[in-house]
Amino acid sequence: MEEALLKGKEINPQLIVEPESLRHVSSLFNFINTKIEKLFPSFKYALNNLNYFDTDAYFTAALLSALLTAIIATPIFYFYLKSSSPTTPLNTITLKSVILGVLLFAITYFFHLFFPTIRAKTFANEIDKNLLYVLKDMLIELKSGATLYQVLVNISNSNYGLVSRQILYAVKLTNAGMPLDQALKKLATKTQSENFRRILWQIITALQSGAYLEPVLTSA
Repeated sequence: MEEALLKGKEINPQLIVEPESLRHVSSLFNFINTKIEKLFPSFKYALNNLNYFDTDAYFTAALLSALLTAIIATPIFYFYLKSSSPTTPLNTITLKSVILGVLLFAITYFFHLFFPTIRAKTFANEIDKNLLYVLKDMLIELKSGATLYQVLVNISNSNYGLVSRQILYAVKLTNAGMPLDQALKKLATKTQSENFRRILWQIITALQSGAYLEPVLTSA
C-alpha cells in the first residue's frame, strides 16, 4: 500500500474509531464500503487527494463511529422524550427515539464520508499560508551556500506546519536512496496545494537542467 502522509484521525478528528486499527476487520464491511464507493466515488477521490489510500479502513471507521454515536444518543433521546412528555405512551417514545437514532446515524455517517473533501481544502490553505515564508527561508539558505538537500532538511525540521511535514516525506525518500528530483516528484503528486505543486515542479526542472535555484524561488 502506498505510504500516507497522514493518519485517518488527522484527516477527521471527529472519528471515534481509529481507521488504522480496523485494517484487519474492514473486509467484513466490504459489501457496504463497495456500494458507497460506487454511489459516491468523490468520497474515495477526496481521501486519495489527502494521500490516504486505505479507504476501506476509513469507510469502516466512519460507519462504526456513526453507529456508536447513534447507540449512545438513542437512550438519551428516550429519557429526554420521556421526561418532557410523561403522558406519552412508552412504545411511542421508544419509536421516536429509534427514529431519531437512525437519523443521527445517517447524518453522522455521511458527515464523516464528506469531511475529507472539506479537509483537503483546509490543508491546501494551510500550506499556502506558510509557503511564502518557506520560500524566503530557502532563498536565504541557498544564498548562504547550503545545498538544496540541506535546505530541505532544515525546512522539514522547522515549524512550517504541513509544508515541513510534506518536505520531510521527500527527505525520507532521499535518505532511503531515491534521487532528490524523484523524491520531489513524488511529493508534487501528493501535496494538496496547487501553488506548492507548481513551485516543486519549477525546482525539479531547475535541478534536471542544472539551472540556478535562486531565480526560481525569487520568481515563485
